[in-house]
Amino acid sequence: MEPVRDLQKAEMRIYAEHRRAAASNLTALWGVILGQCTPVLQEELRAEDDYDIMSASYDSIWLLKTLQKVTAGVHKTTNQYHSLFHALKDFYYIRQKEGESVEEYYRSFEAAQDLVALSKGSVTDLSEALVHEQKTLLS
Repeated sequence: MEPVRDLQKAEMRIYAEHRRAAASNLTALWGVILGQCTPVLQEELRAEDDYDIMSASYDSIWLLKTLQKVTAGVHKTTNQYHSLFHALKDFYYIRQKEGESVEEYYRSFEAAQDLVALSKGSVTDLSEALVHEQKTLLS
């Protein structure tokens, strides 16, 4: 029974070390990403509603998605319906360019699809965007 406890303690120690390293890496990654941003872009990020919560947990995925959204012109001060319209237009007009590999085209396609999703839209269903716009017009 004693060897099992020793093994369990060793595994828990390794697990704790990995958790500390992961937390440290997330903090460092957050700093690297934010350090690459201009002061104006950093202020745009700080203006986001959930910035305080996400920065406390160093959520780098949220940071990257928000950066993508802000740099594409989709943020809380823009007309969401207008942004969605342009994101959808860009999505539907995307074509593979001459000499462009399938992988490059697929990356462009996915980026356009992600921009539609960041604009709180869908490439196949516009009913939610229309409902949101009608609520905005009525208020």
